[in-house]
Amino acid sequence: MIDDPEKYWATLDGVNKTTYEFGKDPNAKHYDHQSHGPDLKYLIAVSIHRPRIVFTYGPVPAAVHDINITAFRLGTTEQDKSEWDGESLYHLLPPGKKCVGDSGFGGEPSKILVKNNEHSADLKRFIERVLSRHESVN
Repeated sequence: MIDDPEKYWATLDGVNKTTYEFGKDPNAKHYDHQSHGPDLKYLIAVSIHRPRIVFTYGPVPAAVHDINITAFRLGTTEQDKSEWDGESLYHLLPPGKKCVGDSGFGGEPSKILVKNNEHSADLKRFIERVLSRHESVN
């Protein structure tokens, strides 16, 4: 049994969307190695308990790495947390709530639950189920 499923507020995933070549700005920053063409990236948060998207961020060029955790914070680890954008999901997350993300969201355990081997079988199943639901939104 999961200790408190209500504390998990939303799932997170970075999404690539293929686009046309940018005629005014053709360069490698829009190239995505997975699609072998121009892409844009977005961060999407989907409510776990309600049928709605609760947060989006983007677009950013496909060549931007680590969009997941950077977009969640809208800041870098070199900055103080107070310098991160107040409109970031990090600051908008309701008190006491957490998001669920894949391994790309590691590094923020106080705010994001990422599956690991130490979790119970029930918690692992819950994480897999909510992340699978999120993939249907993507």
